[in-house]
Amino acid sequence: AFTVTYTKNAPTITPEQKTVNETIHYQGAGNQTPADHAASVEFTRQVSTDAVTGEKTYGSWSAAQSFDAVKSPELKGYTADKAQIDKQTVNGDSTDLAFTVTYTKNAPTVTTEKKTINETVSYVDQNGHELAQPHTASVDFTRQVSTDAVTGEKTYGPWSAAQSFDAVTSPELKGYTAGKAQIDKQTVNGDSKDLEFTVTYTKTPVAGGNVTAKYVDENGNPIADDVIASGNVVDPYSTTQKDVPGYTFKEVQGNPTGSFTDQDQTVTYVYTKNPATDNNGGTESNQPGKPGNGTDTRNPSQPSNATNNGVINTSTSTESKGNNAAVNSPELPQTGENNSQSQTMSFIGILLAMFGSLLGFLAIKKRRND
Repeated sequence: AFTVTYTKNAPTITPEQKTVNETIHYQGAGNQTPADHAASVEFTRQVSTDAVTGEKTYGSWSAAQSFDAVKSPELKGYTADKAQIDKQTVNGDSTDLAFTVTYTKNAPTVTTEKKTINETVSYVDQNGHELAQPHTASVDFTRQVSTDAVTGEKTYGPWSAAQSFDAVTSPELKGYTAGKAQIDKQTVNGDSKDLEFTVTYTKTPVAGGNVTAKYVDENGNPIADDVIASGNVVDPYSTTQKDVPGYTFKEVQGNPTGSFTDQDQTVTYVYTKNPATDNNGGTESNQPGKPGNGTDTRNPSQPSNATNNGVINTSTSTESKGNNAAVNSPELPQTGENNSQSQTMSFIGILLAMFGSLLGFLAIKKRRND
C-alpha cells in the first residue's frame, strides 16, 4: 500500500495599496473663487491569502503620513472664513479628508471727500492793471465716498448743505470810479466751480483849467473874439487858426494842441495887418506919416493943403477897428488931362480953404463976444 501525503501550500502574499485624499473646496467669491485644492498620500500593506481557505490576513499599513497646512488664497475685497487648513496626519485606515473655505465680500471703504470753492474779486483799471489787492474768500463742502472692496467702484453721497459768499463792496479808490458798486451775494454748492469777478475802475473826471485861444495883432490888440475851451484833466484839446479879414497869420504862441491840466492855458495867434490898397492900385502904409510908394504921408486925422500936380489932396485916412479898411482918396487927374479942369479944381480947393478960415474966424469972434 502506498500513502500519499499532501502538504498545504503557502499562502499567497500580495501587496495592497490605498490612497487617502485631501480636498479643500473654496466658495463665495464668484468668478474670483479659487479652484479646489487637492492632495493625496499612498499607503501599502501585505495581504496573505490562505491557499486552502482563501482567508486573507492583512499586514500593517505603511507608516503614517501628513498633509501640509494649506493657506487660504487672498482675494481682493474678500475675507476667508478660514485663514488656512492646518496640517493633517493620516494613515492607511484614514478616510479621505474634505474641507470647505467660504469667502465673504468685504464691506465698502467709506471715506470723506472735501472740496473748497473759492471766490476772487479783482480790481483793475481799463488797461487791466491791478489797482488794489484782490478780495478772496472760500467755503468748504464734504461728502461720503463709498469704494467697493472688490471692483473699486466709488459711490458718492450728497454734498453738505449749500453755502453763500457775502456781498462784497467795491473799495473806494481815490481818483477812480468803480464799474460795479458791489459783487452781490453768491450761493454755491459742492458742484459749483470757483467764482471769479473783475471790477473795472475808470478815472474820475477832474475839471481842468480853461484853454483860451486869443487872436491879436503884433501889438497885442485883439482882432477877433477869444475862443474858450473847457474839459477834464488829461482830455485832449485843439485850437484853430482863424482867417481874419485884413490880416495875415504870423505865428502861434503856446501849444495849439495838447491836454487840459489843472491850470488855465492860453494859446495866442498873432497876425500882421495887411497894407491898405488905394484906388490907383498902390498901397497905403498902416503907419501914418511914414512915406512910401503910393501912400498918404500926412496925419490921417488932419486935412492936407499940399498939392499934387496942382491939385490939393483933401482926403483923410480912416481905420476900422479889427479890420484893415482901405483908405478912400480922390482919384488924381491923369497925365494929359485938360489944364482947365485942374485949375478949376485948384480954385475950388482955395475957396474951400478960405471958407473954412472964415468960419473959424467967426467962431472965435463969437466966443470972445460971449
